[in-house]
Order: sequence, then structure tokens, then C-alpha cells
Amino acid sequence: MGLDVTVHLHAQPCTPAERAILDMSEDRWQAADDLGLTLVFHGSFEARSADLTEPAYRVGESRSVYSWSYSGYPRWRDQLAVLAGIELSPDPGGWRGLSLHAFWSECEFVEATGKTPEYPFWQLIHFSDCDGNLGPAACASLAKDFDDHAEKAADLDDRFRCGYDAFREAFGLAAATCGWVEFH
Repeated sequence: MGLDVTVHLHAQPCTPAERAILDMSEDRWQAADDLGLTLVFHGSFEARSADLTEPAYRVGESRSVYSWSYSGYPRWRDQLAVLAGIELSPDPGGWRGLSLHAFWSECEFVEATGKTPEYPFWQLIHFSDCDGNLGPAACASLAKDFDDHAEKAADLDDRFRCGYDAFREAFGLAAATCGWVEFH
């Protein structure tokens, strides 16, 4: 059990006829598969994929970005947060001793006021570690963040850089092709 990340490229919304078939289907997953479509699951961070307005898309290509163990991605995300200048808060009861809970609370407060948190990578750091989608707008913003911080990331360990480079490529491709990144 862990996290798999996939980038979907060259996405085209389903047609009205395809949407009608999906809406009438008892098994939307099977219907989408039969139609050659990829369903969109928004998860608990719907704002990150609000620009994916249709329930399914015809995708030109899907690529595996990276696969993490259950504990590997949160550790990598913590390193990304530190790279972004985010301070991890002490969490003596937590399994790592540190957490992003204070940052997540800050993001939730700022987003509730209709503003955007002023940290690079915030859409990724304040996001599910198991499911959801990052739509084209979030991918474009994250692609810029990954490009802007690539030199700083080059100084970190090989394992971190491997994930960093994979995400940098995925967000860049998604932004350039009207695609999105899926956590599953």
C-alpha cells in the first residue's frame, strides 16, 4: 500500500453523449473504461482541480510519475516543505516527531478568506497524500515553483531529487498539454 502518481496529458472533455452514458450507467468506472475515458475524482481538495469541470476526459497519454511507500511520500513532502521555507511544527505524538499541521491550518485559514498562501509548492504540500487530482491551473503554478527552485533542490540528497525531478517533469508536461496530475 502506498501512493502512485500519474500524469494525464492532452486531455479533452467528454462529449455530451458520453456524459449522458456516464450519467445513466450503474457502473461509471466500467462505462468510462468502455468509452476510453478517464474519470476525475476530486477528493477532499476539490479546489485544486476545479478547472476539471467534466466528470471524465479523453486522455492522449497517461504516464506513471512516481510510486512511494506509505511513509515515503510524507517524508519527501516534508523535505519539500523545508525547501519552500515552511517550518515543521513539533508533534511529539506523531510518528515522525514533526508535522505540517500548523502549515495546513494556516493554508485552510488563508484559503477560506479567498486568498492564496504565499509559499511555493503550497498546492502540493497542502494536499492529500493518497488521492485526488491537481488540475491544469495548479499544475501550471507548481511547474513554475519546481522550475524556480530546481537549483536549490539540486543540493539535496539523491532520493529527494529523484522525486523532485519526476514531479517537475510531470507538472511541466501537464501544464503544457492541458493535463492534470492524479494521486491514487
